[in-house]
Amino acid sequence: MNTRPKGPGLNAHAVHLPGPVRPRLQAVDLSLAPGEVLALIGPNGAGKSSLLGLLAGDRPPQAGAIWLDGAPLSSYDDREQAQRRAVMRQGDGLGFAFRVEEVVALGLQVRALPDRGARAAALDQALQAADAQSLRGRLYTQLSAGERMRVRFARALAQLGEAPRSRPAYLLMDEPTAALDLAHQHQLLAMCRCLAAGGVGVLVILHDLALAASYADRVCLLHEGRCVASGSPRQALTRTILSEVYGLPVALDWSAGGAPRLQVQPPFMPRA
Repeated sequence: MNTRPKGPGLNAHAVHLPGPVRPRLQAVDLSLAPGEVLALIGPNGAGKSSLLGLLAGDRPPQAGAIWLDGAPLSSYDDREQAQRRAVMRQGDGLGFAFRVEEVVALGLQVRALPDRGARAAALDQALQAADAQSLRGRLYTQLSAGERMRVRFARALAQLGEAPRSRPAYLLMDEPTAALDLAHQHQLLAMCRCLAAGGVGVLVILHDLALAASYADRVCLLHEGRCVASGSPRQALTRTILSEVYGLPVALDWSAGGAPRLQVQPPFMPRA
């Protein structure tokens, strides 16, 4: 990319990532601005987690570039990246018997908090925002999958801190609603909207198209490593493109007002 992106943001430009059979990503452009929720959607194997990994700095792209607030992502060291963005992946690999509050406190390591009281307050705020306060004192390894996700969300919130912020911040999440019950799915995504209102750029990978359309400002639909549709949910998630990508008749019905309803025609219907 010869011209630096103008203004703050987390940007991927023409990124390419090889794969064992076909490229995982092929000339993908993506921009995440502070103060917006961007949903990354698409079928299994579309390249969603691979793109999030590039934006998180897990590895460099084979071609193309990743920019963070106008500078190459690679120009920031690990601590600087952690101060600017938090990442929630599908699995955390945490096998130690830490208590919930110890796991969440890991997110505070990169923040300059003045004293123990400030750390305790920040920890409480993160636990409450993620509805994980009731899990205090329990061992992380003994929690259910949904409870673990809430604790990991609290850890990300602890890492980002609260507004006002001296510089842009970003939250990258890979299928954070997968293990959550219905109420906590909506609670987490509503919190994402609150974060965006406070200036955080939120990128979230989702499989639930109705949730993505309800909470995201913009969506990027990936298919076979390419971005095939990008824009507002109403603009990008048309019946034609969804049906082509998912291989069966799919549409979002906005006619009732408010949250859209997903309409899917299964390839076969069970017999009565």
